[in-house]
Amino acid sequence: RGRWPRQPELRGSRVYYYVLNNYWHTNYPGVQDGELAFRYVITSDRNLTPTEAYRFGWEARRPLVATRLSRQDFRQPRPPYDDPTGGRLAVAGGGDVVLTTLKGARHAAGLVARFQEVGGAPSGSSSAVLGFPGRRIARAFMTDLLERELQELPVEPDGSLRVDLSPWSLLTVRIELDDPDVVVLPPGGQA
Repeated sequence: RGRWPRQPELRGSRVYYYVLNNYWHTNYPGVQDGELAFRYVITSDRNLTPTEAYRFGWEARRPLVATRLSRQDFRQPRPPYDDPTGGRLAVAGGGDVVLTTLKGARHAAGLVARFQEVGGAPSGSSSAVLGFPGRRIARAFMTDLLERELQELPVEPDGSLRVDLSPWSLLTVRIELDDPDVVVLPPGGQA
């Protein structure tokens, strides 16, 4: 601490981590009090791909949490909410593509899904499939980050959606489900 060597000794089995920048009062004052907890998850592999590293880091710091929020908890649950195992709202898969967001659309009916290509896809393109077990996607639209429609996307015959992403790219899609029994958040995402 307090030593700033020009050539730090970075060999052996040490792990260095700059926990807080508390040398200047503009970020984290050195005079702050209270309890701070720091957790570390470390992995190592000679053949770790960018996609595996991304997934490892994402799952360690932001594990997927699903929560049902309702102002009408007194009602009798209907499918798919009555499944005692929790069921599955959506199934997403696709090698180097991850689903980062699934939420109610802001300005239109349906859901918004955001995808990210995390592997650098040297072949030039990666694809992902998004499906909703027991439900079909009726329509899908590629949108910008503000959820403004850019173009309609084709839906697969089985009611799923396949999207292609270029290396390191992001994609936002608005989806309308073709199932009246499924509760989909109204515009604004509030139930």
